[in-house]
Amino acid sequence: GYMAPEYVLHGKFSVKSDVYSLGVLILEIISGQK
Repeated sequence: GYMAPEYVLHGKFSVKSDVYSLGVLILEIISGQK
């Protein structure tokens, strides 16, 4: 999976990093459909 840099650095999960990983996942799905 994908984690935002602040999660790796500070070891805590926030809404911001959740949205970040979700955005990356959506982009990957869109790219895979081309």
